[in-house]
Amino acid sequence: MARIGQETHDDPRTLEQLLFPSDKCQELVNNVLAQEYLSELTSYGLQQILAEPQRVLKEKQSLDREMQDLSWTNYRTFIDSSKCTQFIKEQVSELCTITPTVQGHLDELSVTCQNTANVSQKLLAKRKENNITLQHHTTILEFLEIPQMMYTCIKNQCYEEALELHQFSRKMVEEHGHIPAIKLIAKEVETIKQSMIKHLHSQLIATNTTLSDAFQVINYLSRLDVYSDYELRMLFLRSREEQMEYTLSLLPPGNNFLSISKMIDTTRAEVQDILNHYFSLFPEDFDQESSSDPSKPNNGGSILIATWGWHISNKFIDRLRLSLRDIQDGTFLANISSSSMFFGKVMARFGCDFRGKLVPIFENVLVRLFCSSLDNADKGFVQNLRKFHDLSAHAGLSAYTPQADEGKDALSAPIILLDYPPIALLTNAVLSTFNDLRTCWLYSIQDSATKHFQKFLKQAILRLFEYKEQHISGKKPEDKELFSKMCIAFSEEVIPYLVKCFNRIFSTSKNLLNVAELQLSLCTL
Repeated sequence: MARIGQETHDDPRTLEQLLFPSDKCQELVNNVLAQEYLSELTSYGLQQILAEPQRVLKEKQSLDREMQDLSWTNYRTFIDSSKCTQFIKEQVSELCTITPTVQGHLDELSVTCQNTANVSQKLLAKRKENNITLQHHTTILEFLEIPQMMYTCIKNQCYEEALELHQFSRKMVEEHGHIPAIKLIAKEVETIKQSMIKHLHSQLIATNTTLSDAFQVINYLSRLDVYSDYELRMLFLRSREEQMEYTLSLLPPGNNFLSISKMIDTTRAEVQDILNHYFSLFPEDFDQESSSDPSKPNNGGSILIATWGWHISNKFIDRLRLSLRDIQDGTFLANISSSSMFFGKVMARFGCDFRGKLVPIFENVLVRLFCSSLDNADKGFVQNLRKFHDLSAHAGLSAYTPQADEGKDALSAPIILLDYPPIALLTNAVLSTFNDLRTCWLYSIQDSATKHFQKFLKQAILRLFEYKEQHISGKKPEDKELFSKMCIAFSEEVIPYLVKCFNRIFSTSKNLLNVAELQLSLCTL
């Protein structure tokens, strides 16, 4: 034993290397069970060691028999296990093949999951909004009905309720203007508000508008905050002017006296009514107008009413000028002039005294009427000269007619005119012209009237010359003498008398015409 141990001690190989081949030695070193068996084996005595191979052999045979019994007993189990193992290997192999593809779609799956989560959050938020909407369903319906309610109020002329709805809509926009539905409602309300403004305009234009109605309309328009104070005044004046124009359009057409008088009276009444309403609605302008102090504030209202007044005055003057074209009667012209001047006096209270513009119009009409009457007298004179060619039939009539008392009536026509019908009819025509126009004579047309009247007298003298050359040259000496006497009567009686009447029209004592020149032109007859 000592020798064996000695040999073992001196031999550098380990026990594993002595008992097993070199190729198995490394495996045994790493096997825990083998190391435990070797440790136990080194503790055996000689007899145990010698008997160990036999014991190991028997144990091996016993294990083989047990293995055979186990195999026979569990044969089906082993077969199934083998199939299961094979199936698992195939599945694992397939899984290894699919795994890279799945890994490639993981990022996309992650993004999709994130999107799904976001959509879910939005759906939850919308569901919450829908629940809130359902809870306030009645209130929302009332909001949505605001435009229709406002339209109905305007249609039924319930403007106060319509204004309240408009104010409520503006308040909702201020508080919840970020909500699209509120914006849409407010937009519809603003559209309907324009319809309300049109209705209010039509109220101002209506012919039966009273002061209380105008006050309500102006109040509504001011509360709509659409117009400034100046624009509101301008709107009122324009609307009422349109109403006045409509009223004037209803008057019967024509340029006769009744139509013109109706036009003047209607215009004056309408303008007075408009101005009374205006100063009742805007009393501060009346105070400014009364004070006539440009340094005070709100002078714009006074300027506006003066500008509008001149606008109306100019339209009236244009309309009057056109209407006077067919007037042929002096009395009618005088009445029209009086009415127009009174209208100008009324407008003078508001700084629109247009009477100065009327004077040239009536001057032109008066001169036209005067010239027209003189032309008619001239034509009648020519006809009468031909008609009364036998002057001897009327000779001596003046001797049987009593003389007029010159003290009582210094403008009585000469009695001698009875002997000469042509110049008597001419004198009557001129006197009719003077009498027809005496109520409307204007001192401003003195020069023009004098010029035309002198032209008329010269034309009458020319007619006598023409008549003498055409009809008297070949007649009897008695007819020539009667014609010469008629010319003398025309020169010495008619011309001074007509000039005297013409001077009396303009209240002057001096002769406006050169009588001597006219008489001198008749000397050759």
